[in-house]
Amino acid sequence: YIRLPEGRQKEIDPPADDFYATDVFNEYCLEFIKKGQATKKPWFVFLGHSSPHFPIQAPADRVDRHEAVYRRGWDVLREERFKRMQSLGLIDGEQWTLTPRSLVPVDEDDIANGYSGKHNPAWSSLSEDRQHDLARRMAVFAAMVEGVDQGVGRIVQHLKATDSLENTLILFLSDNGGCYEWGPFGFDGRSRTGQNDLRTGKALREIGGRGTHQAYGSGWANLSNTPFRLYKHFTHEGGVCSPLIAHWPKGIQPQHDWVRAPAHMMDIMPTLIEASSATYPSKNTAGHVLPLEGTSLFPAFRGKEIPQRTIGFDHQGAHALRQGDWKIIWSKRMPEAISWELYNIADDRCEMTNLAAKQPDRVKRMATDWVEWASRVGVHWTEPTSQK
Repeated sequence: YIRLPEGRQKEIDPPADDFYATDVFNEYCLEFIKKGQATKKPWFVFLGHSSPHFPIQAPADRVDRHEAVYRRGWDVLREERFKRMQSLGLIDGEQWTLTPRSLVPVDEDDIANGYSGKHNPAWSSLSEDRQHDLARRMAVFAAMVEGVDQGVGRIVQHLKATDSLENTLILFLSDNGGCYEWGPFGFDGRSRTGQNDLRTGKALREIGGRGTHQAYGSGWANLSNTPFRLYKHFTHEGGVCSPLIAHWPKGIQPQHDWVRAPAHMMDIMPTLIEASSATYPSKNTAGHVLPLEGTSLFPAFRGKEIPQRTIGFDHQGAHALRQGDWKIIWSKRMPEAISWELYNIADDRCEMTNLAAKQPDRVKRMATDWVEWASRVGVHWTEPTSQK
């Protein structure tokens, strides 16, 4: 890796055979925090991990301790995760449903591992060799998550040791749901070549090794998105709903329930501005600065409601619009004809009952609002088809 400007000395430079990007990211984050603290002024750090994004890679000894868990398969683990979420109160009420195994999006058949337009297979239907290969892939993913978790733990411990934890705002979040690319068995080598190598025996420990380029596939992505359906690339909840954890003992009132209101990445900036009593600029050296799109999350920090607003989504031809409890979705890569879908998120959190046929006027109004939003923010789109 390089430190910018190019040629800058690497403050953290483990030997090549011991380098692991997740660990180095964590080390640099701690180093940046220490430098910020030394100024005796407010400081800001953004830690943007590449884990657990593909290619899935982790030291083999870390992967080993997770493998047995995932040999139990995605069906059993989805059910267990759903029950654990219920016991924690994270999901409550009849509006939550453990969705069926998700569809594998329409694609070239070899790229989709032979499951284009079909549902992910039952774990029990797979051969033992395939199960072991897949379990190892997911164990690599889990080891990557563990690396991030260990880093967060070290950061928290440092803040605690320096009497900074109580008055530090920590926001922990992911940018999207689990990534299905491109079929239930994942891929090997360059993306979208249709290559998938089934490893057996001793070769299993090669999965996720240094220099490899592999993905874990749609079956495990479906597990990652429990209880939702679909994945990253889509604007269903499986693609766009991810947790946000906020920690700031001096700034956040103790909460007695989960905050259910939707927040968005665009809300981070106004939240940080309010937290730091800063002023958002109207211009900089390059000229005019675009106005803020988001809203501060401080009402939620104070136990109040975040004001309802319209939130638009677009990702490579998949669209959505959220207004209060209502959400419309235009999907892609489906085996059937695509049209706007309508869901009431308050009653149907996992988007299982499409109400578009019953409320066409609402769909029309919200679709018009989506087009207005997309035009304003510069989305480029064409009318999708069932094959896109």
